[in-house]
Amino acid sequence: MSWFDLAVLTLILWVAAQGYVSGVSRVCLHFCCTLFSVCFAYILYKPLTVFAQQEWQLEGFFVSWYTNRTPGVLATMSSESYFLPLPTIAAPALRLLMPEKATLPVMASKEIVLSYLSVLTVRLLAVLIFAAFLLALSRLFIRLRYERGKGQPLLEWHRTLGMLVGGAHGVVLAFVACTAIDALTLLVNIGIFQSDFTNSYLARVTSYCLQRMF
Repeated sequence: MSWFDLAVLTLILWVAAQGYVSGVSRVCLHFCCTLFSVCFAYILYKPLTVFAQQEWQLEGFFVSWYTNRTPGVLATMSSESYFLPLPTIAAPALRLLMPEKATLPVMASKEIVLSYLSVLTVRLLAVLIFAAFLLALSRLFIRLRYERGKGQPLLEWHRTLGMLVGGAHGVVLAFVACTAIDALTLLVNIGIFQSDFTNSYLARVTSYCLQRMF
């Protein structure tokens, strides 16, 4: 068990403890909001990518970014053909964001591969930013909703169910975080932490689940 697994276990226990303190109704709302945020971010990310491209031309920026990092991003198949290796764990989820008509593995000219990669990166960041925004907004509304009933005692079964649902919520959060971290290795090299992350139990379980789901 790596330090990454210990950190994830701490997260799950913390969310479960929050569920025990808050009660089942509140933690169920948080759980549903997490699922809602991720799903709707995937459904509605395209308008955000169009806006970002029109305002800041992010695709061109990332083409330049990856051009400077080509040796670490692209694997050369020949002098004129390149292969784009996606992060191992998040690859099934990232394929859902690939540009239309793009196939994996990608073996094409360097310019085409870098163009696909830049579009994929913009879409990934749009999904993550949109999901984080929706999650923060939903948590704010839940907090405001429950401020009125603050101080009301909770029954023990209410707390116990809250702890169980909170634990499940923590597992889902760990699953989403693991996928996001691996996907972001497209942009950032986590260096010495890569081995601990890849060999963690969570990474193996997440990889298995994503392959089954997609």
